[in-house]
Amino acid sequence: MSYRALACIKIQKTVRMWLCKRKHKPRIAGMVKVRNLKKHMERFIEVVSGLKEGKQEMAKQVQELAASIDALLAKIKATVMTWKEIDKEYQGLVKRSEQLLSSMQKKKQEEEEGERLKHIEEEMDKERKGREKEEQRRKQEEEDRRLKSEMELKRKQEEGDRKKREENEKVTQEELEMQLAVDREEHVQRTTIVEQERRDRELAMRIAQSEAELITEESQMDASLRRYTSSTPPMYTVQH
Repeated sequence: MSYRALACIKIQKTVRMWLCKRKHKPRIAGMVKVRNLKKHMERFIEVVSGLKEGKQEMAKQVQELAASIDALLAKIKATVMTWKEIDKEYQGLVKRSEQLLSSMQKKKQEEEEGERLKHIEEEMDKERKGREKEEQRRKQEEEDRRLKSEMELKRKQEEGDRKKREENEKVTQEELEMQLAVDREEHVQRTTIVEQERRDRELAMRIAQSEAELITEESQMDASLRRYTSSTPPMYTVQH
């Protein structure tokens, strides 16, 4: 094959390649951009997983956006689209993704703000409960002190009553002992007097009995003497 023929073939290939690039370059560039947009879906999924409320609704919107991106990729592959057509649909997806991301971030911020407010409320509630607990403890201590003071006062009063009662009992006991001592002394004195009177009576009786016996004996002696005198003749004195 001649040089001219080879050159012609090369020129034809170059032209066809240029035409092909010119024809398919917007599609290729569009697919690259759309694929890059699809990579951002991981960020959407991450934000959705961090949500606590409305997660199901947001996940549905992310899935719909991912389905739209896949549909655009399939459309670019299957049909011949101009750069303007691809860019128009691409920009629509970008706008949807930005709106969805903004909505999710706003919801996330609201949840974080809610969490912050909830944390503040919990701290305030904790402080309130702490104050209530401290107030309750203070009141309990005051009540304990009051009860202790009343018990101490009652104890002192009972102690005073006990001492007073013991003192009265002691005085009563002393008075009773003194009375018993007086009674015993009087009893001893009465017993002594009675015993002395008894002895005096016995002595008087013995004296009286002795005197009676003595009188009897003297009477008997006088009688004997009179009998003797009367039975004995008189004696005469012989004068010289």
